[in-house]
Amino acid sequence: MDRARVARLLAELEQRDDNAAHALADVEELQHAVDRIRGRAAAVGAFLAALPAERERRAAAVLAAEQRLAAAEAELAAAELELAHAREKERAAAERAAAEAREDARVASGELARARDSVAALEADAVEAAAESAALERQAAAAAEQLAALPRLAREAAAAPGSGLGAIEPWAARARAALLVLHGTLAAERDAVVREANELGSAVLGESLGATGVPGVRERVERALQSGSP
Repeated sequence: MDRARVARLLAELEQRDDNAAHALADVEELQHAVDRIRGRAAAVGAFLAALPAERERRAAAVLAAEQRLAAAEAELAAAELELAHAREKERAAAERAAAEAREDARVASGELARARDSVAALEADAVEAAAESAALERQAAAAAEQLAALPRLAREAAAAPGSGLGAIEPWAARARAALLVLHGTLAAERDAVVREANELGSAVLGESLGATGVPGVRERVERALQSGSP
């Protein structure tokens, strides 16, 4: 086989292999992006769906803690009043009762502070979730534009998602399925290029090259052609 023709064919195969590799990388990057958007949308959606009930639960916890503190403070006031009027023989017991009431009030105050902190933390999470929800919608729209730019992708899969966080899941499912199909097609095409290069290399070198990558085939063939061994 003519050396120039062999070199030209191998260069073309290497270019096709490189193009296929880049196309696969683009598809895989989009697959990761779609999966991440889909996963975060599910998590944020679940949080927002549970938010009203969680707000009620934490508000009830604050109310219960306020009631416990009010009761503990009333008991403390009564215990301190009793201590102030206690006779000498009753004083030790009154001091113990007052100390216990102070500890109960301290514990109740801590419980209320934690309950209020929990409410504040939930509201901070709610603000973050709302912001992330809007960001995810923008990211999904951007990913849809990238999908539309891919050749040979089904038109319905490249369509932009509807508005709202709930529209991301069905869009992501369609996009993911189409990307899997496209990835399989591109991988098969690249495998075919590699096989073609190996067959050409084997024919030129007179030996089986196995599953050598296209650049490796080209390097071996060029080296053999330069040395004049084929």
